[in-house]
Amino acid sequence: MIGMKSLPQSVKKALLDQPIGPFGPIDANKIMQQLTEDEQCYFFSQFPQCQSIVLTNWSVEQLAMKVLRCISIVMGDKLLEVDLSHSHVDSNHFQVLLARAQQIRSLTLSHCPRVDGQCMNILAKLSHKSMRDLIVDNCPLFKLEPLQWLAGTIGFR
Repeated sequence: MIGMKSLPQSVKKALLDQPIGPFGPIDANKIMQQLTEDEQCYFFSQFPQCQSIVLTNWSVEQLAMKVLRCISIVMGDKLLEVDLSHSHVDSNHFQVLLARAQQIRSLTLSHCPRVDGQCMNILAKLSHKSMRDLIVDNCPLFKLEPLQWLAGTIGFR
């Protein structure tokens, strides 16, 4: 475990409230509500081996590029599963998060009102070799054609 003495009190409380193994999963829903951007970055930096992260219900205000960049840099090469359900992610967020997280095998995007074809294009470019499970439902801007193109890119027919 990390050195608890050097942690800000709010990060210490968040860590103690949510016991997390070294590989995750990290359910970041409460973390986003309790901590500032800098504290979130500090929190996520403590889990460089994390393979699974749940980032559900992120509002536009909570989707800080700084935090996504931190997650990508710290966990990127180890991250295998990401759940962004009910979040307001868009192509800009995808670009930042997937910059180093190119080994993702499972991505859940249910009920994401801003997910569109551009998000799938980014996914196809950055994670097409590893992607196995992609859940995209109830995303009003999403059309079937980019999904068919992505399926062809990763070898599904």
